Amino acid sequence: MMPYAGWELPRSYGKRKPEDEVRAVRKKAGMFDVSHMGQLFISGTNALLFMERMITQKMDMPVGAARYGFILYDNGLVVDDCISYRLAENEFLIIVNASNREKVVGWFSDHQEDGVTVLDRSDEFALIALQGPLAESILERTLIGLAFPEKAYTFAWNKSFITQSGGDVLVSRTGYTGEDGFELLVENAHARELWLALLTAGERQGLLPCGLVARDILRQEAAMPLYGNELSGDPRADNLARYIAMDKDFVGKHGLESSAPLSQTRIGIIFDKREMIGHGDEIFASEEAGKTPLGCITSTTFSPTLGRWIAMAYLEKEFAVPGSTLHTVIKGKPVLLPITALPFYKKRPKRVRHGATSQMLILPTLHEMSVRGKY
Repeated sequence: MMPYAGWELPRSYGKRKPEDEVRAVRKKAGMFDVSHMGQLFISGTNALLFMERMITQKMDMPVGAARYGFILYDNGLVVDDCISYRLAENEFLIIVNASNREKVVGWFSDHQEDGVTVLDRSDEFALIALQGPLAESILERTLIGLAFPEKAYTFAWNKSFITQSGGDVLVSRTGYTGEDGFELLVENAHARELWLALLTAGERQGLLPCGLVARDILRQEAAMPLYGNELSGDPRADNLARYIAMDKDFVGKHGLESSAPLSQTRIGIIFDKREMIGHGDEIFASEEAGKTPLGCITSTTFSPTLGRWIAMAYLEKEFAVPGSTLHTVIKGKPVLLPITALPFYKKRPKRVRHGATSQMLILPTLHEMSVRGKY
């Protein structure tokens, strides 16, 4: 176990190395307990107007859709990144980072108006992430009749599904690994049952429970940003600008418009040897120390998928050329930094499906619905 944002989270499971858990997600499936994430429910007659004002993405998506976006301060800097789910015409769910939960609640309260209710229900739910090419097959084998989404960034909310006594589960086709997969939001009372059911159903297919270290490696391989590393300032760098709808009004828009043009972009670095490169290390154009830095490292890890060390960095655009080589200085010695395009890893184009309905596992404690719902 390891401390994270006020929680004790699994670093890894059993005697396995995090690299083994990463390989399971890439080749078969992995499961994460990410219940530390915050869940905020926004409702009321003015809920849509409030969401449009507080989130950089457009929130007029249909019920059953989800969108990634940012919550900004007035000056345009990032309060947090989040995923917003439209539960009903005037009801939304926002998943935020655990470390920013109280900050976001406070920021929303500062901007709350009549006709809007903001409820922090994070302590009522657990969140389980099932990720990997076999995730859909395992989910089908576990929960017969479950309505789950066919497309990325959509979801289905199954009411009174988990046990004979009831229990809701929201299933979204989202994740933080770069693989196809699902995130299941379930009431605390039913979380253990659901976790064990998924684990039992997936064991024969190679499903492994995975910890925080594997999760961080996977998101880096897929070049997904992390608040505090890649995200803390202006969110428009690199491909993140597409999550900001500048043709609508939102808190922080004027701050973005009045800020200076971005001079840096996010790039990747791949190297063969562990050189003790870390978050915040400066990048230079040449081996000579003391030169003006061109940028800095934001995240770095060993990639089991590539078999090499990788890093992400923000770099002055004119020097962010894939195939070129820059430098950093470690303990007074220059270290080469080969620049590459992002992401480091892209998932397989097709999902793997196994078995038919007649072969699916039905656990005795699970409530079976007669017909699988469609969304």
